[in-house]
Amino acid sequence: MAAICVDYLDCLIDAIFEALAATELFDCFVFSSMENNLVSRYEQLGCEQLGREDRDVSVIRAQISGILCQAGFQKIAVLEKEVNTGSAREIGFAAINLFEPAIAMSKDQIAGYIGMAAIYELLGVKAQCHEYAKRGLLELQKTRQSAAGQAMRDSAVFPPDMLDQIERQLRGYLE
Repeated sequence: MAAICVDYLDCLIDAIFEALAATELFDCFVFSSMENNLVSRYEQLGCEQLGREDRDVSVIRAQISGILCQAGFQKIAVLEKEVNTGSAREIGFAAINLFEPAIAMSKDQIAGYIGMAAIYELLGVKAQCHEYAKRGLLELQKTRQSAAGQAMRDSAVFPPDMLDQIERQLRGYLE
């Protein structure tokens, strides 16, 4: 069993380095992960993977990306309350440091684009807000055309109009 944990940790480290090692986001990822106590959540992924034969790096990156986005949305909630204070930029920067590595980990993580658009909208930086909304819409279009998008539409787990809701949210940032 310990070999499986070590094997998973090797895959986890490989997934992180594959996505971030050649970028300036690696330091942001490490710092933000430690600052937000996310390392234990990454380790939890390993426990969930015990006994599974597949070690798909893209799945691992998507899981890490999802954890980063969850933490980023928590920062956005704080930013919304502090938007007119001196700490807003600092909180916004902390949230950006979560969402940017999330996007780098998994380009199709649409929540990352929504988060970035929300941050820039709250900070009044319309050009960046629009840029991330457009990037999110492009990824959403790819998802709609993919097998995963079809599976979402056919699934009883996801709301039937989930992708439409996401599109409306992203388009709202372009207004």
